[in-house]
Amino acid sequence: MIFSKHNRMNRTTNSPRPSQRAFTLVEVVLSTSIMALLMVAAATAMKVSLQGFEENDKGTRAMQGARATIERLSRQLGTASAVSFTQTSEPGIHDGETVTMDVTTLVITSPKDGSNLEEVQYIHRIPMGSSTWGKLYYNYKESGGALTTPSMAMLGEEEDVHVDSFEVKTVAVGLLTASAKVQFKLNVGGRTFDFSSGVALRGYEY
Repeated sequence: MIFSKHNRMNRTTNSPRPSQRAFTLVEVVLSTSIMALLMVAAATAMKVSLQGFEENDKGTRAMQGARATIERLSRQLGTASAVSFTQTSEPGIHDGETVTMDVTTLVITSPKDGSNLEEVQYIHRIPMGSSTWGKLYYNYKESGGALTTPSMAMLGEEEDVHVDSFEVKTVAVGLLTASAKVQFKLNVGGRTFDFSSGVALRGYEY
């Protein structure tokens, strides 16, 4: 039997190809495990990134609040007719328990800063013997009105944000307070930042 070149070519071209090898069960399980690990790693990285963003955002808000506080305090001190402060102890609540609070109250009388306030109070409360967990409150009395009662702290209300210390020093000339210096330490997630304001009292009408 004689085969032509054409027949040989057709026979070669039409010959069946070797069958492709399928994935084994071990390979499927291994690839699935790798994909799962990659997804867990991606989710963990995203969670850490979000936590870092939240912490940075909290720190930014706390620092902005502290700067605004010290700027307002400086303005009120510099235009006040009188400044005084007291240090007392009183009962309070911390972590659901009754404790003794060390309380420092700064009173600024009639600041001529355009706010129309007769009196301003900055009140620092911290558990006795503690070096942290302090909060700073703000009270004020408008002209002809009554003194407000603080319901929330202006600094230290957020978790991991505290006012560790609040110190007031005054210099008197005769019976009048000539200058005052206020400094406080802000604790944000274990990092501390110092803020201070020292001004001479003007005590006169504009």
